[in-house]
Amino acid sequence: MEQDWTIAAEHPLARVLFLPSLHPAGSYGTWATQIVMKAADIRAGGRLALARRWGADWGPPQWDRPFDPNYTTISSTGKASLEFRFERVEAWHPWDRVLYVRVSRGRLLPGDSVTIVYGDRSGGSPGARAQTFIEEASGQSVRIDPQGTGSWVEIGTTAVEIIGGPISRLVAVGPSKVRLGEEFELLIRAEDEWGNPASGYSGFVEICGVEVDPLHFGPAGRGVVRTAVSLPATGVHRLTVLDRVHGLMATSNPIQCVPGSLPSRTFWGDIHAQSEIGCGSRSIANYFAHARDFSGLDFASHQANDFLVSNSEWEETQAVTAEFNKPSHFVSLLGIEWSGETSVGGDRNLYFPHDREPIRRSSHRHVTDHSDIDTDLPTIRDVHQKYQSTNTLIVPHVGGRTSDLQVHDGHLERLIEIHSTHATSEWFLADALTRGMRVGVTGGSDGIDGRPGNSHPGDLSVRNLRGGLVAVEMPELTREALWQALHNRRCYATTGERILLEVNVEGHRMGSEFEIVHAPSIKISVEGTAPLESVAIYRGLEQVFSAPLIDAVPSRRDLIRIAWRGATQPGNWQRARLTWDGEATLASGTIRNARGYAFDSPAEGLRSVAPDRVSWRSITAGDWDGIILEINGAPSARLCFRSAPASFDLPLSQLEKGPHSVIANGFRASVEVRYLPAELPLAWHGSFRDESIEAGVNPYWIHVRQEDGSQAWSSPVYIHYAHQ
Repeated sequence: MEQDWTIAAEHPLARVLFLPSLHPAGSYGTWATQIVMKAADIRAGGRLALARRWGADWGPPQWDRPFDPNYTTISSTGKASLEFRFERVEAWHPWDRVLYVRVSRGRLLPGDSVTIVYGDRSGGSPGARAQTFIEEASGQSVRIDPQGTGSWVEIGTTAVEIIGGPISRLVAVGPSKVRLGEEFELLIRAEDEWGNPASGYSGFVEICGVEVDPLHFGPAGRGVVRTAVSLPATGVHRLTVLDRVHGLMATSNPIQCVPGSLPSRTFWGDIHAQSEIGCGSRSIANYFAHARDFSGLDFASHQANDFLVSNSEWEETQAVTAEFNKPSHFVSLLGIEWSGETSVGGDRNLYFPHDREPIRRSSHRHVTDHSDIDTDLPTIRDVHQKYQSTNTLIVPHVGGRTSDLQVHDGHLERLIEIHSTHATSEWFLADALTRGMRVGVTGGSDGIDGRPGNSHPGDLSVRNLRGGLVAVEMPELTREALWQALHNRRCYATTGERILLEVNVEGHRMGSEFEIVHAPSIKISVEGTAPLESVAIYRGLEQVFSAPLIDAVPSRRDLIRIAWRGATQPGNWQRARLTWDGEATLASGTIRNARGYAFDSPAEGLRSVAPDRVSWRSITAGDWDGIILEINGAPSARLCFRSAPASFDLPLSQLEKGPHSVIANGFRASVEVRYLPAELPLAWHGSFRDESIEAGVNPYWIHVRQEDGSQAWSSPVYIHYAHQ
């Protein structure tokens, strides 16, 4: 083993050696670190530490169960006795995940070494699990506190490259709107089970319905191929992509082809996530490249927690953001997250329409250079006052420190974010409307994995859901047009799918504000990425219309969906997370097959399937999860559901009357059991006239739910109604 060690760092106190290896995301392996004392003399109470960034979801080390994953051994050539523990250390943020090695007796002398083998397989362990997302250099900070006084010194770092794993699925992405005969780019990407580029995939794919030669995925493409296509006819197209050899298929997002000019188009972006500048991972250049080249976004912004950003990192943020801004191809929007605690306002994203802006932080909490601390804006009122007369856009959101909407500036805060990897937070819109705020909605990732537009929650250790997207209607793809469209609330949010949603209220688009003296007519057009289950119109908090979809078609009596949703409480990923681990049994019937419904990660889903019972692991954070059972069972058969938030017994005969709902323990938590229809439509177009409108300001907004659990929300239209 000695010849395999690589010197990772030399420090006057100690040398750091490492056994590097290249591993696919989420796979099991062995990594070893050796610390050789030079000048360091560590007596009883002295400590060593290995720290990883908090978003890096490596398996937590353990040293008690040699047969289990993440088994870790720690040994020394000296005579010291060592103790170990693993914990989160907020003071080291973002290097929060810390393995401590403490000298309990004796001492470590110069020449002695400590070897940490993470994923030791000698006792039967499969190894340690690597983080679930790609990273060019996943780092580990090595630190020493020789006297145990808290005077830590970083003596070096190690890094390994994490690559994508085997292909799990194909994804096809095209523009939402094109002209007849217009040539456009179709992006096809290969993803592993965790949502990473499956860069090792080498299949051939064909695109059905258009004249394009088969496309080859090769190493140079990094899991992506692109081709120019045009559509042969007007209408809405969903292009099918096939790899016949590997049995893979993908259907593109809906692409609307129109015969004439397009005064505006629908563009897609993720304007809320961060890289290693902040508490995330990967470089900011790789962050923007992923958004553009793999996620196929039209625009993106970088939003680092301000209390983590040094002056040099802010210079880099401005330079890289400007470098990636290429009008008509990809737009980058300069930004930063003001990260005050909820008690002083809570997290807000700040967006600037230019290349440079002085940094003004909420605090210098984790910034060592305090030379500009007098420029801090410690409360949201200070932020509002500072930017009041500027072209700054501020977006409250449900982040690590949830925004307090009691303090609101309508000139600056034109939007709020209602979906991210933290949670689906429709309640946040309800709170805003209850307060009389006139805001549009966005969806984003708030991701820390350096994968904007395609952020996934991994092993669920620091996030809950797949990241969302924001769709923006604008005449051209430029920073100026994007800025104006966001300011005008010409946007809508999705849970990550490119659902095509159009709203027209008396000739006005979503986000508009106008006066009317008669009952308004609301026209809706929805083109889904999966069959549509519901399209509903809300006036404020009241649902005033629901399209005749799932309840208007016959249901199969052999197909039952048990779906659950809700949160523990409103707020960030920790507060929102609601655990639904449980099982369902079927008495006097047989479960022929079972599959998961709307799960966000391979870390959750079905755990066992038997003819009379199924079990699962599930967490929700305002979203839907569930299972679909294919059964043989008479109406007298009984379904028994057991989970911490809700438990009940249900005769299947009750489903003959319609869906059965149960209120669960939690925030907006419930379980719904229903027979599923054989087929639902991919699109719905219709209108509704609200004869019950009341005098005053009426916000109308649309909610869409698909058969796969995905959702979309329109920005409200604000109607000032004066009855005559």
